[in-house]
Amino acid sequence: MLVEFMHPLRLLAFPVCAVTILVLCLLRKSRSRKERISHILRYIIIALTVAALAGTSLLTASPDRTAFLLVDVSASVDGEETLRLAREALEASGDRQTGVIAFGREAALERSLNQKTPLGELSARIDPSGSDLNSALQLASALLPSDSNGGIAVISDGRVTGEESFFSSAGGLPVNVLKTEPRSGADAQVTEISVPSSLYTGQKYTAIVTVHANTAGEATLLLTRDRGEAQTRKVTLRKGENTFAFDAVAGNAGVSTVEAQVLMADDTVPVNDTGAAYTVVTGEPSVLIAEGQSGAGGNLNRMLQAAGMRTEVLPASMLPGQAADLMAYHAVALVNVDAEQMDDGQITALDSAAKELGVGVAVFGGDSSYALGGYRGSALENMLPVTIDVRNRMELPTTALVLAIDKSGSMMDGSYGVTRLQLAREAACAALEVLNERDQAGVIAFDDAAKWVVPLEPVTDVAAMQEQVATIRIGGGTAFYSPLTMAYEALKTVDAQYKHVIFLTDGEAGDTGYMDVVRRMGGSGITVTTVAVGDGADYAGMKKMAEIGNGRMYAAGPFDSLPRIFTKETMMISGAYVQNRTFTPVITDSTMTDFPGFPELDGYLAVTEKPLATVSLCSDRKDPLLAWWQYGAGKVLSWTSDVHGGWSAAFLNWDHAAEFFSGLVSFILPDRNGNGEITLEDGCLSWETDAPQEAAAASAALVRPDGTKETVRLERVSENRFEGTADTSLSGAYAIRIEMEDGKGKVLQTADGGDVVSWTAEYDQRREDTGALETLAKETGGKTCGTTQELLEFPDTAARKRTDLTNLLAGLALLLFLFDVAQRRLDLFREPAADKTEEAGQKVIKEKKQPKPEKKKPESEGPSAADLLWQQMKDKKKL
Repeated sequence: MLVEFMHPLRLLAFPVCAVTILVLCLLRKSRSRKERISHILRYIIIALTVAALAGTSLLTASPDRTAFLLVDVSASVDGEETLRLAREALEASGDRQTGVIAFGREAALERSLNQKTPLGELSARIDPSGSDLNSALQLASALLPSDSNGGIAVISDGRVTGEESFFSSAGGLPVNVLKTEPRSGADAQVTEISVPSSLYTGQKYTAIVTVHANTAGEATLLLTRDRGEAQTRKVTLRKGENTFAFDAVAGNAGVSTVEAQVLMADDTVPVNDTGAAYTVVTGEPSVLIAEGQSGAGGNLNRMLQAAGMRTEVLPASMLPGQAADLMAYHAVALVNVDAEQMDDGQITALDSAAKELGVGVAVFGGDSSYALGGYRGSALENMLPVTIDVRNRMELPTTALVLAIDKSGSMMDGSYGVTRLQLAREAACAALEVLNERDQAGVIAFDDAAKWVVPLEPVTDVAAMQEQVATIRIGGGTAFYSPLTMAYEALKTVDAQYKHVIFLTDGEAGDTGYMDVVRRMGGSGITVTTVAVGDGADYAGMKKMAEIGNGRMYAAGPFDSLPRIFTKETMMISGAYVQNRTFTPVITDSTMTDFPGFPELDGYLAVTEKPLATVSLCSDRKDPLLAWWQYGAGKVLSWTSDVHGGWSAAFLNWDHAAEFFSGLVSFILPDRNGNGEITLEDGCLSWETDAPQEAAAASAALVRPDGTKETVRLERVSENRFEGTADTSLSGAYAIRIEMEDGKGKVLQTADGGDVVSWTAEYDQRREDTGALETLAKETGGKTCGTTQELLEFPDTAARKRTDLTNLLAGLALLLFLFDVAQRRLDLFREPAADKTEEAGQKVIKEKKQPKPEKKKPESEGPSAADLLWQQMKDKKKL
C-alpha cells in the first residue's frame, strides 16, 4: 500500500501553518484544558486540509485484468477468417475483461470492456480502403483503465497504410500480434497513366499505361479520352509490371481526361482495375521556322501545318534579336542555318528564350549547318545537345591537305580593317585545327614564285604549323602554275584516302598551263577547291578550276568569312564530319518504337552527344541522328540529317514522315499552363495562384469521373490560396475550371486544370509486408503469437488501484472544525470549581512566602487581588 500526492508541493503549507499556530499559543500563555484541546484540534484540521489540497490518494494492488482486441477489417484481409480468429481469442481470454475495436481506414469500438456477450458479426461500419493501425492503437490505449493490468492484441495481415511509428500510439502498453495471410487471388491493376501535363490542339502525344499483375494471363486494356469511345487492345500480361503505349491527338482546348481499365478473367479486386490522368489542352501551337536558304524549310512547314500548327517562315538573318519577341512562339526551328547568318544578339536571344522562357528549339541539318555551318565553338553549339566533334577518329579515313595561299601585293588590301593576307593566314590556321594526327597537311605561299611554308607532313604539332603560317609575308605578282605543280607532286605519292587542295587568290594568273596540272590532279584522285577573294579575282577561271578539280568554288564576300570557308571545306573533305552514305537509322530510345521501321538516309553530319543528352536515333556508326536535352526551362533538339531531300529523300516520301517530324516539334513544345496549382484531397478543393487584392472568392465547375457536374464555391483563405468543399467520393480524373471574381462579381482570372483521385494503397498489390507487426510487438514488450490461445495473455504489470482520499480528508477537516467551534462556545471540557479554589490558594501561600520589598503605597490604592481572593475563601467557610 502506497500513498500518492497529486500536488506534493502543497504539503509545504503544513509546517508554515503549524509554526504560526505555535507562536500564537506561546504569546497568549494560556494553559486551560479547553485551549489545549482547541490547539490539538487545529493542528489536526490543518493536517487534513493540507493533505486534501495535496490530492492524497491511496494506491493498492489492482486485481483488474483488461485488454482490447484490434481486428483488421480492411480490404486486404479475409474478413471471415479474421472474425473466426477473434472469436477464438475471446473464448481463450478467461476472466480478462476484453473489448473489441475494428479498424480499417478508421477505427471504431465494437465491444466495450464490460460486455460479456459472444462476438457476432461486426456492426461497426468501417471503410475498408485502408489499414490505419495507429488510430486503433490510440483508441485502445485511451479506453483502457490506467489502474488495471492491461494489454492490446492485434489480428492483421501486417500490410498497414499510413504511418508505421506505432510505439507512441500504444501508450506504453504491451502489444501482442497475430499475423494472418492476406487475401489471395488473381489481380491486375492500373498502376499509372502518364500523359503530358499540357498539350496544344492537334498535338500528337503518347499515353503510357502501366499495369501490374500478380499472375500472367490474357487481358483487355481500354483507353478512354474525355469519356468518349474507348481504344481497345488485347494484351498479354506477364507477372509483374507491364507498360503499354497509346498514341493520341489532343482535341479542343480545355481539360482533357484520360482513363484506362484493365479487364482480366477471375480478377478478385475490381477496385484497382482503373486509373486516370488529365491534361490541359490549349490552342494551336505557334512555330517559327528560320531557314538558311530560301525554300529550305518548305517541307517542314507543310508537315507542321498538316499537324494543326501555326507556322511562320523567315530567313535566319531576320530572327528576332530579343528573347521577349520569341515568346510569341512556342518553338523555333532552324533549318540548315549557318551560324554566321545570325549575329551574336540573335543567338543570345534564342539561348535566353530556350533556357529562361521555355521556348523549344529544334535544329535541322544540311550542308550549311553543324560542322559545315560554323557551330563549332560558337554560342549556338553551347545550347545544343551535341558537340561538333566526332567519335572514333582512329576509324575515320585519312586526309592529305595542301593549302595554297596567294601572298601577292594585292593581298595587302585592308578595306575592311584587316588585310586579305591576315585573313588568309587565319583561315589556314583554322583549317589545320580540324585535322587530326593521322592526317597530313602542308602550306604553300605563292606570288610570282612559290615555296613551302609548311611541308606536307603529319599533323602532330598544330601549334608549330600555325607559327610557320604566321611568317607568310607580302610578295610580288601572281602565278598559278608553280604552286599547283608543287601541290600535285607532293600529293600524288602520299598514302591517304582523301587528297585535296584549297587554292586561294585575289587576282588573275600571270602564267599559263595550270589547268593541265589540275587535270592531272583529277586523274590522280586529288580534288581542288578554289576561293576567290575581292573584285580583282578571276571568278570564271576559279569556277572552271573547281569544276575540273571536282571541288567547289567559293566567292568570298566579307573577308572575315575566310576562316569559316577553310574550316568548312576541310571538314567536308576530311571524311570525319560529312557522312555521305546510305544506312538505316538505329533506334536507341523506346519512344521511337511506335513507328513500323524507319526508311534509309543517305547522309548526315557527324556529332557527339553531350553527357546529359538523350539519343533517340543513331547511325550505323553510332553517331547521333536525333538527340535532345533539357536546356534550362526548355527543350533543345538536334536532327543531324536534312529535311529538304538531299540526304532524306526516302525519309520524306515515307508514309509516317509528317507524323515523325511534327512529333519532333510537338515534343519540344513548352508547358505554359500558368494557371496555378489545383488540387483535390479528402474533399477539399484548393487553388494556389497569384491573386490580385480585389479577388474576394472564386467559383469552380467540376466534372466528376462519372460525367456528373458540381459547382463549388471557393473562399479566399490566404493571400494566394482559395479553398472549398467538393464531393470526391469517386476515384478517377476530375476536370476543373475556376473563375476568380471580385466583390462585384466581375471575373478577374480563369484557370483550367484537374486532379486525380486514385484508389488507395490498400488495393495496391505491390505492397509488401514490412515487418511492422513484429516491430510493434518487440518495441512494446509484447510478442508475436502463433495461436489465438496466447494472443490475450499478458504479464501482470503490478498495476495499482488508486483511491482518492481528497473528499474524505476534507470532510474530516470540516467535522473537526465544527467540533472545535462547539467545544469552545459550549465549554464542553470545563474544569471543576474546587480544583480551581485550591489552585488559587496554593498560589496565594506561595506568594506570601516570598519577601516583598517595602514601598509606600498610594493612599488611593485598594486591596490587592490576593487579599480579595483570601477574603472570598474565608467568607465561604463561614457559610
